[in-house]
Amino acid sequence: MKLTALLGVLCVAGTPAFAGNFLYLKCEVTIERTVFDWNLGEQISEREIDDVIHYKIDIKGDVVFDSTEPQVANEITWDLNTREIAWKTVKERGSGSIHEEYTTHLQYETPGYVVGTLYQSDRDRDRFIEDSGSFSGVCEASDAETYEASK
Repeated sequence: MKLTALLGVLCVAGTPAFAGNFLYLKCEVTIERTVFDWNLGEQISEREIDDVIHYKIDIKGDVVFDSTEPQVANEITWDLNTREIAWKTVKERGSGSIHEEYTTHLQYETPGYVVGTLYQSDRDRDRFIEDSGSFSGVCEASDAETYEASK
């Protein structure tokens, strides 16, 4: 049912971002990050970065790919009332000493928006560093060729 409703919305809107089973978006985002060193008990950096993230939404598979890690398929939930999708990515690396967690909400009708949070921690025997922040931006319709070129 949700797929039928979504396809109807996308077809009526006539968005050029919809191609086959995929929806492509290009989002210009601002990322704000703060790094804190718990061993020193102080913030060691704060920065703001402008970036572009390309998204490929697999409508039939209920997954989204982004150009920063195109091999990762994030399982999404749909909210047809707000025209949003949401997902959470959690990764462990380095025998569990590095933990990464990202949450994202993306409005798939264009022009739309994307907002999210990020959290990374690096805990080994000698250090404990946290990198946290948020990102937000505006999305526009894109295509498969642009997405592939962005990887």
